[in-house]
Amino acid sequence: ANRALELAGDAALAWGDPGDAGAVAATGLLNSRFMAIAGGTSLLTDNAARTIHNAVIVNGDFTIGGRNQGAALTLAGNIDLGATAKTISFASPAITTTFNGTLTSAAGTGNTGLTKTGEGILQFGATSSLVFNGAGFVINGGVVRSGKTDQIPVDTLLTINTGTGFDLNGNPQTLNALAGGGFITNSSATAATFTLKRPDIRPYPYNRRPVQRRRARRLPMINEPPVDVLIVGAGAAGAAFAWSMADT
Repeated sequence: ANRALELAGDAALAWGDPGDAGAVAATGLLNSRFMAIAGGTSLLTDNAARTIHNAVIVNGDFTIGGRNQGAALTLAGNIDLGATAKTISFASPAITTTFNGTLTSAAGTGNTGLTKTGEGILQFGATSSLVFNGAGFVINGGVVRSGKTDQIPVDTLLTINTGTGFDLNGNPQTLNALAGGGFITNSSATAATFTLKRPDIRPYPYNRRPVQRRRARRLPMINEPPVDVLIVGAGAAGAAFAWSMADT
């Protein structure tokens, strides 16, 4: 069954427990212990800014916000997504939720660690970090906003689907791989560069024919892949897109 969790005052409730997804556990005061989130849970605030300092264990897909209710919510503790793909849905375009801790996924290379759906902004704070161990990150609704340089790990496949965006927010970002038909923007007045490393670049073979008084030379590179990246809504100092010259 779906559950709603409303945050008000200094109370924190965890719906579910690591060993029992159907249980309801009360944690008492903020930052007293972890908060476990079972699948189908909704996190709502009372339209005031609320911060949860508890570490968070995510046992299933959950929603932030709710019908006719906003969520000015900050999760300041570490967030463990576990070893399976998780989805966080934002119920309203008015919602901005901030993650300030370490967001960890053990889904593994080739799998999706986290999908964000629904309009609204997922903001990463300056103290946040992502430990995805090669798992992918999919933006399937709204905007994800960076909080620091290389917010997304370089070995994470970032998929920005059509109509959604990744906001550099003044922070440079380098990735090995990028997918989707969405956009990259920079809402900050601080210029930021998005760098996509070139995959599978190989030179033409060296000229091995004996040429008197000349050394074999490396000819221009081939296999340079096409890229379709849209930078929009740049801040006053602008945003830039650049290829990295480093081979992967």
